[in-house]
Amino acid sequence: MLADSIQHYAPGVSLFQTVECTKALSGQLKFPGVYFLKTIVGQQGDRAESVLLFLVEHEDAGRIKWRKEPGKAAPDAARWKRLQRTVVDSGATRWSEGDIVNPLQYYPLYRKRGAAAALERAAFAVSDSAQAMRFWQVLEQQNQPADKALAVATLRSDANRQHRMFAAAVLTNFDRDDDAWHALVGALRDPYTGVNHTAILALSGLMREYPRPVAWRHALPSLRAVLDGTNLEAFTLLLQLLTRTAIDPALAVPLMKGRSTLVVELAGVNDRRSRQIAVDFLRAISRQPDTTSWRTWLAGL
Repeated sequence: MLADSIQHYAPGVSLFQTVECTKALSGQLKFPGVYFLKTIVGQQGDRAESVLLFLVEHEDAGRIKWRKEPGKAAPDAARWKRLQRTVVDSGATRWSEGDIVNPLQYYPLYRKRGAAAALERAAFAVSDSAQAMRFWQVLEQQNQPADKALAVATLRSDANRQHRMFAAAVLTNFDRDDDAWHALVGALRDPYTGVNHTAILALSGLMREYPRPVAWRHALPSLRAVLDGTNLEAFTLLLQLLTRTAIDPALAVPLMKGRSTLVVELAGVNDRRSRQIAVDFLRAISRQPDTTSWRTWLAGL
């Protein structure tokens, strides 16, 4: 049905052309939430592609709860200016937001294992390794309590989108502080893609390099919003994050009641990796072993 609808609005476009399909589904068909996850399996010459499509139905539009974008710019902070200068120090007259997010995804590895390991991993994603190093070195210096407090406040109240992106990056220095993880999960609901994508990469890096138990109760509103379909790009990341940070099963009722559909459906998809992410999460939150048990457990919340 979806393929037929896409063909009507975008003749000749296949489900593997994610940009065009997203435009048709969110534009002409007006789905309030659309995300394509494309998976490529195998080596060159023997590769197979699959697409997992996440949709929020029209009747569920009220479940999507982006934050309201701040309307007032905070005074420029010297540390944001310094980070900004680092991005353009390579001599370029212009810079893109990719100059922040591309090196950021390897920053937790840089902190944990050093520059050589980070640069080796980043070789295919970062075009200017010297610029990436400068960015990491300056970011590493933003590690005091006042830096964290400013970053948290910036994410909530600064209308300058670049400042909010830098603030999310700074919070990767505070893997030991639950409130830094909470603030980054809150930033997943930022209406500006550059900011919420920075938060995705920051959380992904923290989860990969610094996993530890996190007390999530104070972040429940944002957790519920993402599980309801706000920022579908972050959906599977959030399930992984909660699993790897030892989500407390005591939070099952406030977290899961009335919002289990996407998780249970994901546990039944053909894509093995995505399915396993949902299965691991459901086992962690419910302490139940299988699909039948989960459905019974969820119905009783």
